Order: sequence, then structure tokens, then C-alpha cells
Amino acid sequence: MPSNAINTGHVDQVLAPADLANKISEYIRNRFLAEIDSQALEEASFNEILDLLRTHSRVDLTSYRRQTLARRINRRVGLEGLSNLEDYAAQLRKDMMERDALSRDLVINVTGFFRDPVFWEAMEQRVIAPLVHSKKQGSDLRCWVTACSSGEEAYTLAMLLVEHADAAG
Repeated sequence: MPSNAINTGHVDQVLAPADLANKISEYIRNRFLAEIDSQALEEASFNEILDLLRTHSRVDLTSYRRQTLARRINRRVGLEGLSNLEDYAAQLRKDMMERDALSRDLVINVTGFFRDPVFWEAMEQRVIAPLVHSKKQGSDLRCWVTACSSGEEAYTLAMLLVEHADAAG
């Protein structure tokens, strides 16, 4: 698993186990992480960070909730071992990989209907079809979809359930 995680390019640190505890302690001790109040942020540096990201990723984040942006930016500040926004903005100016990392942290990945076709095919054959066919006419069937950002997973499940319910009469 660690090799696979590293190969994704989405890991923040690659460390030997002996160094991991020290890095976690350093991250927790960083006084800046505790400061998520958007009023306490250095306004000019905060706006510069948003401008850098707008230029870099062509995404305007100014309409995002300020406290959410502050929390995620503070996370990256801590991961980089910095203590203020001014230093972090300076790092972003020179480090494209860090701009990519911050962009990934701030922008929710887009999902889609039937995003993982192999999963949905297995789900349909192994779970949905038998479940629907085991139900008595008029009985309820309730499903829960966790962690779906915009509903495509929930609607995908609903479409399959309706399709099988119609087929079962």
C-alpha cells in the first residue's frame, strides 16, 4: 500500500518510520495550524495565495467559504513546516508542485454517474438484483450512500434500483 500511495503523487510526505513520529509532532506543534479564524489571517498574503491559485489553476476561489479556505491553506502551511502566510505565499511563488498540492486540497474532484463501471456492474449483479427480487411488493427498501459530494453516486444507485424494481414488477 505505501508504494501505491506514493505512486499516486498525492502524498504529503515520504518518510522512514523512524522519522514519521517527529514529523507528526512538528505538524501538531505548529502554532499556525491552530489559527483557523479567517479574521486572524494576514489579508494581503491570503489574497496573494488566492491570486496565485487563480493564475495557476484558472479557478477563482473567492466565492468559497473563507473559513474553509483558511483551514485548508493552514493545513498546507503546517505540512510545509512554515509559520505564516507570507512565507507560504513566497513558497507558492517559486514551487509549482506546492501550488498543485494546494489546488488539489481546495478543489473537490468531479465525480460522475457510473464513475467506476466495474464496481457498479458487480454491485448491480451481486447486491441490487438479489436485494430487489427478495422484497415483497409494496415493501420499503432504503439505501445509504456515504461521502458523495454532488449526488451522482446516490442517483446512480437510485437509477439501478428503479430499473430492477420495474423489471421485478
